[in-house]
Parts: sequence; structure tokens; C-alpha cells
Amino acid sequence: MTVTLGPRRSPGRVRVLQMPGQSRHVLVVGGGPQAAWLVDELSRTDHRITVVSARICDDLLDMLVEHRYVWVSHDPRPTDLQGAWLVHAATGDDEQDSRVCGWVDVERRRSALATP
Repeated sequence: MTVTLGPRRSPGRVRVLQMPGQSRHVLVVGGGPQAAWLVDELSRTDHRITVVSARICDDLLDMLVEHRYVWVSHDPRPTDLQGAWLVHAATGDDEQDSRVCGWVDVERRRSALATP
């Protein structure tokens, strides 16, 4: 599992070119414009995308109507990470993003211990 914090730079500088492997589960935590930009880029791949956020912006709502991702409507929880291959924290709240990253670290360690 990989985690990325929301970039503090212009979204126009980063593009998702290709993600390795077969279809994997990508989790985007947050429902604002930064999350919408990332979902738009990721939806061009064959990976399954889930957005976890109590609310979503209009751009995400438009993409939801187009069935480009699945929305889980609640505040993020550690259990949301289960099965995710990539986690992108894009809540717009540094404290919440850090909390999500901490959950990912715990999950990564747990997965490493479970692998023989």
C-alpha cells in the first residue's frame, strides 16, 4: 500500500501516466477540488477508485453521476484503508491528512508482519 499527501503545488504539474499491474483499489480521502482533480486523472486508468468524504464538491458529483468512482459518504476511518493499494489524502486539512497517513503506516506494518 502506498500513501501520498495532497500536493501543495498546482494540479497541472502532475499527471498519472500509468499505474503498474492489473486493476487495483485506489482510495482518495477528501471531497474537494484537489480530490476531484485526482479522481479525474485516476479514472483514465482501469483501477477501482473509492472516495471517502462526508461531502463532495460539484466536480466530484458530476464524476459520480458518470460512474467514474464509488463514494463512501462518511468521515474517513482506519477501516476504509482495507484492500487499498494506493491512498491519497486530499482532505485540505493537514491534521486529517497526517492522521490518514498514520493509519496507512499502521496498515503497512500490519501487512508486512502478515507476509511470510
